[in-house]
Amino acid sequence: AGAGQTGGGGGGGGVLYNAAYDHSVAVGSYPVVVGAGGLAGPPATPSVNDGHGTTFDGLTASGGGAGGYANIGVGRDGGSGGGGSWNLTSGGSPVPGGNGTQGNDGGTTSTVFEAPYVASGGGGAGSAGLSGDTYSSAGNGGAGTANSITGSSVTYAGGGGGGTQSSNTAGTGGVGGG
Repeated sequence: AGAGQTGGGGGGGGVLYNAAYDHSVAVGSYPVVVGAGGLAGPPATPSVNDGHGTTFDGLTASGGGAGGYANIGVGRDGGSGGGGSWNLTSGGSPVPGGNGTQGNDGGTTSTVFEAPYVASGGGGAGSAGLSGDTYSSAGNGGAGTANSITGSSVTYAGGGGGGTQSSNTAGTGGVGGG
């Protein structure tokens, strides 16, 4: 969820999957880099809070974009974009990669410098983050996407819910994320 009361939700990490890509993996060792998730809190340098990419066999799924923070908090671009904080801030966008993009946009917030402040949800691999409902509840994170590559259906890369101030309702994380 968004940090610092009115932070936008973080975007879900990118998802790369193509059923037509029949890729056999022989027995052996393969280098795998699993990227860390994004961070919450006020950024000294906004890019520090972005998630990091995950790499396997020459393919890289981008980390999710950080959610915006405070009154000038535009969501960052990433696998899916982070949600905007408050004061008419826009959400981040998904970065290109693989076949098309890896996720969806973070929500854009419509609140203008008036309390109570609400932020938007981060984008997920399956749908965009939702915008905050002006003056009452923050936006929910976008849903992730389901895949059965493990043998059973698992949902991956949902976006984080937007934060809010005082007694308002915070956004919930999208399915497959938080």
